[in-house]
Amino acid sequence: GVRVENTQQDYTTVMPATFNAKQGTIKYTDVLPSIHFKYALSARENLRLSYFKSISRPGFYEITPYLIPGEYFNEIGNPYLKHVRADNLDLRYELFPGGADQFLVGAFYKELQNPIENFVVRNGGPSAQFIQPQNTNKATNYGIELVYTKYIGMFGISANYTYTHSQVTTDKNYYYRDPSTGQISTKLVSQTRPLQGQADNIGNLSLLYKNPKIGLDVQLAYVYTGERIAQVSPYANLDYWQQPYSQLDFSIEQRIIKRFSFYAKVNNLTNAIPKVYIKQPNNYIKGNNALPDQDNSNKILVQKDMYYMSFLTGLRFKF
Repeated sequence: GVRVENTQQDYTTVMPATFNAKQGTIKYTDVLPSIHFKYALSARENLRLSYFKSISRPGFYEITPYLIPGEYFNEIGNPYLKHVRADNLDLRYELFPGGADQFLVGAFYKELQNPIENFVVRNGGPSAQFIQPQNTNKATNYGIELVYTKYIGMFGISANYTYTHSQVTTDKNYYYRDPSTGQISTKLVSQTRPLQGQADNIGNLSLLYKNPKIGLDVQLAYVYTGERIAQVSPYANLDYWQQPYSQLDFSIEQRIIKRFSFYAKVNNLTNAIPKVYIKQPNNYIKGNNALPDQDNSNKILVQKDMYYMSFLTGLRFKF
C-alpha cells in the first residue's frame, strides 16, 4: 500500500514586524509506501515481515520562536526545524496460545533522516548559550523486542523487553593543549554516540488481577529504563548521561455500579531518584575539592532529582 500525507503548520506571534520569524507557515507532502507479509505457521502462530516509511512531526511549540528561562540554560524554539522521516524494517514471530495469552519476539531496523535532538547552541555571542531542538545527521536504530502475557485464572503476568542500539555521528568541540606552544586550542571532532533519550535497555513487568464479575482490575508495574543521554553537549565526551532508572507503580479500578467506577494510582512506590552524570574521572569525590553527593570516582554527578510517591484518584463514568 501507499499513504500520502500533506502537512501544514502555521503560527503567528505578537512580536513586532521586525522580529525574525514573527510568523511562519511550514508545508510538506510525504509519500509513505509500505509492504507487509504474513505467514501462518499454524492457527495460533504467525510470522510477519514488513517495510514501511513513516514520519514524525516536530511538536508545535518546537517550531515557534519561544523562549523559556531555565535553571542552567534558557530554551528557545526553532522555526526552521524539519520533520523526521524513517525507513522501518520489522520481523516478528507471534504465538497466541489462547485467551489473552501471547508471546511475541521481533527484530527491527530503522534509518532516520533529520532526527531531532536538543542541543546547547550559541545565539548572540560566546556567552549566550541556549537549548534548542535541531535536526542532526542520519541515524540508525536496531534491536530486538520481546512481549509475554500469561493468565492463570484471574491472575496474570505481563512482561516486555526492548534492546535498542542507536547510533548517530555529530561534530563536537574538542579542547586540548598544543604541545608546540603550550596554549589551549580547539578543533572540531566527529563523535559517534546513541541518540539523545534513547536507552539501550527498556523493560516492564506487571502483575495483574482481573475479576470481570465484580469489576475489579489491579496492577503492580515495574519499569526499568537503561542508561541514556539526557543532554547532548557541544563538547566532546561531555554529554550528560542519566543512569539506569527503575520505578514501581500501583493502580486499581473498582466498578461501583454499571458504567461507574472508582480508580486510584500510586506512582514511584520506592521513591526512586534519577541521577545525571558526566563520564569523566571524578576529582571532586574527596579531599579539599570534594563536592556534595559525589558517589563515583569514574563519573561526575551533575544533577539529582528527588521525587516521592504521587497519588491520583477519581471516579470514572463510561458512556
